[in-house]
Amino acid sequence: MFVLAGKITGKPEKHGELIQLAERLIRFTRAEKGCVSYTFYQEVNNRDEFLFFEEWDDRDALKTHLMTEHFLDFSGKVSGLITGEPNITVYEVECTKSVAAGN
Repeated sequence: MFVLAGKITGKPEKHGELIQLAERLIRFTRAEKGCVSYTFYQEVNNRDEFLFFEEWDDRDALKTHLMTEHFLDFSGKVSGLITGEPNITVYEVECTKSVAAGN
C-alpha cells in the first residue's frame, strides 16, 4: 500500500475556488481503481491550510492517478490558488494494524 500526505496553504481570497477544485478531484479520484481512500481536510486553526490524505493499493494505482485528466486539471489550476509549494510525502506501507482504544 502507498499512502500520500500532502499539505497546501490556500490564498485567503481563493478559498471557495480551492474547495470547489478539490471537491471535483475527490469525486473522480474516489472512483479510480486502486484508490482505497482519498480525503481532504481543513486545519481547524487555519482555514487556509489543507491536508490531502490518500491510500492506494499499489504504486501502479498511484502512478495511474497522477496521469488522469482530473488530477492534471487540478495540478494545472491549483498553483494559482495556493501560496508556496505543496508539501507532499509518499509512504510505502508494508503492513497495517488497527489500534484498539486504550492501547
